Amino acid sequence: MRCCDAIDIIDGVLSFLCSQVEIERLDINLIIGMLSRIIFFIIMIADRDLRTYTLKEFFSQVGAWAIFHIYIFGFERKYFFQGQSNTKIREYVSKIMDILQQVIGVLYLSFNYESDLELAALIIFSINLGLGVIELIKSFILNNHIKNYSKEGGLLEFFIGSFLGILGVCIFLIISAEKYWEEISEESNRVIPLILTLIGQFILLFIAFLLSCADYSKRSQDCTKSILGFLYGLTFGVFSIFYGYLLGVYLFFYMIYICITHTPPPKQVKPVADI
Repeated sequence: MRCCDAIDIIDGVLSFLCSQVEIERLDINLIIGMLSRIIFFIIMIADRDLRTYTLKEFFSQVGAWAIFHIYIFGFERKYFFQGQSNTKIREYVSKIMDILQQVIGVLYLSFNYESDLELAALIIFSINLGLGVIELIKSFILNNHIKNYSKEGGLLEFFIGSFLGILGVCIFLIISAEKYWEEISEESNRVIPLILTLIGQFILLFIAFLLSCADYSKRSQDCTKSILGFLYGLTFGVFSIFYGYLLGVYLFFYMIYICITHTPPPKQVKPVADI
C-alpha cells in the first residue's frame, strides 16, 4: 500500500513538472525569438550609415514592424491584460509571425546583400525559414493537445522595456545626427524628418513612462512572463521609430491646422463717410 502511495506521489510530481515545463516552453521559445531579433537589429545598425538608407530597406522594415504589431496587439494582448493563454493559438500564430518576418528578410537580403555580414544573415534567415515551415507543418499534423494556463501581470515589464527601447532609439538618432550633421544639414528633406521623428520619440518616451506608473501596470510574479513582457516592450520600443516619425508628422500638420483655423480674420476698415 505504501509502495502504491509512493508511486502515486512520484507520478503526481512528475506530471506536475512536465506540465510546468510544457507551460514554460512557449514563453521560453518566444523569449529566444525576441532576443535574436534584438541582437540582430543591434548588430545591423551598429555601424549603419544613414546616408545609404534606401526605400527598399524602409519598406522591408515597415513590413516586419506591421507583422510584429499585429501579433502583439491581436494575439498577445489577452495574455498580458487578462493573463489568459490560449496556448495552441499563441504557438501557431508565433510560428506564422516568425515565418512571415523571415520571408521579408530573405527576400530583401537576396536582392540587396552587399557585405559578408548581410550574406551570413541571409543564410541564417534561410535556414530558420526552412526550419520554421517544417515546425509549423509538424504542429498541424501532430495536433497535440497543449494545456491552456493563466499568468497574471507583465504589463509593467512591457512598458519598462518600451521606455528603454524608445530611449535607445532617441540616443541612436541624436548620435547619428551629430555624426552626419554637416551633410544632413544641407538637405532639408533629411533634417525635417529627423526633427519630427525626435519630437515624436520624446513624446512616446513620456507616454511610456506614464503608462509604467499606471495602476493597471502590474508586475508578473512569473519569471518567464516578466522576461517575455520586457523583451516584447523592448522590441516595440526599438520599432517605435516609425511611430515617432508618424506622430511628429501628425503634430506638424496639426499645428499648421490650428494656426490656420485660429488666425483671426483681418479687421475691415470702414470707409470714411463723405462730408
